[in-house]
Amino acid sequence: MAYLALAPETLWVEVIDRDVSRDRLWVRPLALLHDELDGVPYALGDCPDLVLPQDWFHLALDTDALPLIALLANPGDRLRGGEPARRAFNAFLQRLWTAAPRDRAPTGPL
Repeated sequence: MAYLALAPETLWVEVIDRDVSRDRLWVRPLALLHDELDGVPYALGDCPDLVLPQDWFHLALDTDALPLIALLANPGDRLRGGEPARRAFNAFLQRLWTAAPRDRAPTGPL
């Protein structure tokens, strides 16, 4: 697992593959945590995969990832999903594209 922090949110992902020649990661979004909300993360199970620069991500330590993995495995009412999660994910991506340096922002075919 890895994460991409863009305050006040953190996108947690599963790393699917690494493109060494282009220094990119193919990642599957798992959850989006918002620091200023009540601590209930968004479940991103039905959001699309991403291909982004590897240096945007931090590898997750097991002590960081295990509580999230446990929560995703047994969500109960502790996760937000569906349309609110998709809207939050889209808003995060828009902020990410705005904040990305122009020479590093994803463009064109992946």
